[in-house]
Amino acid sequence: MGKWWHYWRNKGHQAKSRVEYFRCLDCSSLYDKRKYPFEEGEDAWFHGWHLNLFGSHALASLAHQGKESRYPIQVVSTNCNYGGQRHWFLCPLPSCNRPSKTLYLCSFFLFLCRKCLNLAYTTQNRSEPDRIIDKKWNLILKYGGDSEWTIQKPK
Repeated sequence: MGKWWHYWRNKGHQAKSRVEYFRCLDCSSLYDKRKYPFEEGEDAWFHGWHLNLFGSHALASLAHQGKESRYPIQVVSTNCNYGGQRHWFLCPLPSCNRPSKTLYLCSFFLFLCRKCLNLAYTTQNRSEPDRIIDKKWNLILKYGGDSEWTIQKPK
């Protein structure tokens, strides 16, 4: 049996875009900086877009090339096992409507979840040797090492 990459190469497979390349709206950072519930109609500005914050939803306003689009983003909360609440955005796409901590700004100026935009995290596309190297560096950094700690090859 051949290697798995032959299949993808022959099919013209395109790798998924990564979440790091998209601007995002993070629900947990909103609720960490401010205490819930928001005051009615409170404003927030993020990277050139305007967000009106209400108790159960946020109203996103995006302006691009003289066109402004406004749409609501539902905010729901779930109770945690040991007290407190966890807040989630609901994906504004009617066919999805799944809870998500982070919504990403897509090319047609809507905030959508990662699944709707078909995005991947960088770690999802790592090969096995890369994962092992990452684990090694995480251990080195965890125990106080740095890049100077490694043995350099003689010249």
